[in-house]
Amino acid sequence: MHEFELIQHYFSSQSSAASSALPFGFVGIGDDAALLPISDAVSLAVSTDSLLEGTHFFADMPPRALGHKALAVNISDLAAMGATPKYFTLALHLPRVNESWLSEFQQGLFACAKDYAMTLIGGDTCRSQQGIGINITVMGEVNRQHSLLRNRAQQGDAIYVSGHLGESALGLLGLQKKIPLDQAWLTTHYYPQPQIALGQALLGVAHAAIDISDGLLADLGHILKASGVGAYINHQQIPLARSSQNCPESLALQCALTGGEDYQLCFTVPAAQQAAIEKISARFALTKIGEIVAGNALTFDPPLPNTLDSQTGFRHF
Repeated sequence: MHEFELIQHYFSSQSSAASSALPFGFVGIGDDAALLPISDAVSLAVSTDSLLEGTHFFADMPPRALGHKALAVNISDLAAMGATPKYFTLALHLPRVNESWLSEFQQGLFACAKDYAMTLIGGDTCRSQQGIGINITVMGEVNRQHSLLRNRAQQGDAIYVSGHLGESALGLLGLQKKIPLDQAWLTTHYYPQPQIALGQALLGVAHAAIDISDGLLADLGHILKASGVGAYINHQQIPLARSSQNCPESLALQCALTGGEDYQLCFTVPAAQQAAIEKISARFALTKIGEIVAGNALTFDPPLPNTLDSQTGFRHF
């Protein structure tokens, strides 16, 4: 049983059973953030995520980078909803108090919070016997009429991605000394940049969106499943990592497809919004990589090279 089956089997069904008492416009389990209507015009977007030593980061990761990343990966969920970041809570699990480590960690955390105008409003600390653990919950606001969801993709939509994909995964391989380490990849891996401004620009333009945290194929697959549609991708159009000449193209493509942790956005746009997306493309690095089609399959045109694995993405179980 992988993590999404676990959530569906043990938690989603119970959440759905209780949802009849929740307000109209509520969005719960199954999207990048929950949406809780707080007025006629605004919903509160809420998301939470954990980073565990040995699972999400190495013990020797620079604490300033860890502070940034811990908050940034959560903010990315708000970006995928088109939300404006507002507040966050922090639960920190530490094997011991290391004041030097904590000083650098909080510098990275609050520098990221300042960049996105977020305020820490509470949290918890406790002793851990299993290494460092970080849990952050973020809250933001989004227009109730135009929030971005995973279940709104429609046949004929163009599929776009932002930025370059696969850099973080290549940075991880470099840290593991499996390939030469490129500084650009390491920066992407340590200091992801949530696409908040892009998410807000897509409100009323894109049909569906998701942030790329588990790999393009896995995350696009969530959109397809939620929307009940299929897609084709031209893998030759996928924007690969910068400096990808430092590694085989097949590896760069594999990392773009399945590596994850780039925290760019994947989204779908109807033909009627072509002029709008061209204006947005003048401000952001966007690439059209495919189209939403009927059915439920994800296919490649042209086909992927036989050496590539098109079925995997990051899963905890």
